[in-house]
Amino acid sequence: MAAFIVICILLIFFYFKIKKYFNKKSDDQFMRNMEYSPKRRTQAEFARFEKIRAQRIGSKKFIWHSAGDSGCCPECAKNNGKKFLWDKPPKTGLPGEGKCCPDGKCRCWAEAVIPPPRKR
Repeated sequence: MAAFIVICILLIFFYFKIKKYFNKKSDDQFMRNMEYSPKRRTQAEFARFEKIRAQRIGSKKFIWHSAGDSGCCPECAKNNGKKFLWDKPPKTGLPGEGKCCPDGKCRCWAEAVIPPPRKR
C-alpha cells in the first residue's frame, strides 16, 4: 500500500513537470512567432507577449496603467495604478486585451514590477 502511494505521488509530480515543460515550449514558439512573423497582431497577443517576457526576467507582478482620459472605461479607470499578479489578473484580463472595454480597443498597458537583485 505504501509503495502504491509513493508511485502515485511520483506520477503526479512528473505530470506537473511535463506539463510545465510543454507550456514553456508552447510559450517559446509563441514568442518566436511574435518576433519574426510580419502579420498584424491582436491586443490579446501583445498582452500575452508582455506577460511571458516579464515573467522570464523574474517579474511576478505588474502595475496597471490606463490612458486616463475621457475615453477610458470605468473598469480600466478603477484598475489604474493597482498591482496584480501575472498569474492572477483581474476579471477584466490583462491590460490591453480589451475584454472590459465596450469597443474592445483598450489603451491600457502593464508595467512589470522587477524584483531587486539578490545579494550574494
